[in-house]
Amino acid sequence: MDSEEEQKLPKHHYIPVLYLKQWAKAGGRFTEFSRPPGRSVVEPRGTGPKGTGFRRGLYRLKGVSGEAAEMVERKFMAQVDNLAKDALDILLGNVHAEWTLKTRSAWSRFVNGFLFRVPERVAEAQRAIEDHWLEKYDERLAEYNSLKAPGDPEFIEFIIHQTERGTLHFVMNQIDSERLGKHFNQMNWFTLDTTRASRPLFTSDRPIIITNGLGYPNSHLVMPISPTRLFAATNTEEEENKLRSIPQRELVKMANRHVVRRAQKYVWNLDDRELEFVRKHMSVEAHIDREFFLRPPKRGSDHPKRALL
Repeated sequence: MDSEEEQKLPKHHYIPVLYLKQWAKAGGRFTEFSRPPGRSVVEPRGTGPKGTGFRRGLYRLKGVSGEAAEMVERKFMAQVDNLAKDALDILLGNVHAEWTLKTRSAWSRFVNGFLFRVPERVAEAQRAIEDHWLEKYDERLAEYNSLKAPGDPEFIEFIIHQTERGTLHFVMNQIDSERLGKHFNQMNWFTLDTTRASRPLFTSDRPIIITNGLGYPNSHLVMPISPTRLFAATNTEEEENKLRSIPQRELVKMANRHVVRRAQKYVWNLDDRELEFVRKHMSVEAHIDREFFLRPPKRGSDHPKRALL
């Protein structure tokens, strides 16, 4: 697909607008930091929540038209974001309400989305499914053709169809994972107010900080949810107390370094006052994430059918 065709596709926000709105000032704008195409230096850009954190057609189903092509984005991703609003309001202190299974599950899916709906994770899932179909390609081709009925697509078209839908099913299943969701729902959830630090929290396209995994007594997950508030989840009261004991200035420093250094493409904040900090740290540790999400394929890009997928 050429760039002109791509520009006609709908925006699919892998960083939800609902989330980014927390960094918008009164005029609805904030600062995006990125390296523009052809530039090696990080540059700031004023924009709003709807103008960043997206890729056009990221979850689009090809080969179908109209509403069907946008089903994953409009039915699944939109529902994940919409259901999370009540949970985010509770965490931000906008409403005083008790957690319910519905709101906890909605927030769990929302957080999972930051791990699994990003372009790099989608690409890794697609590559893994391609690997499956390209393994023993000639044998699979012969088997498919032996069973092929009149009107069935050619094998390569069948692979493309299966890969596309398999990728999106994988992403949705991970976001909606019962195993991960059940564990996350049972963790201790709380927020850390960083107002007294007098320095806003950054966010980025990698805002989640996971220490020691999620399944151990000393595990924790931390995530900025506004310029002055961190969401945190722990398995034990002891670990919660450790996080609560960290001075606010130190907490902000640690969180900002992590989310900026792990950023893949975007960092956001209220304004550009810390431009030099972003230029120094942005994406310095991005390779850690890429090594996990973009592992080398089992077969290289020189596979005779790889370019067709």
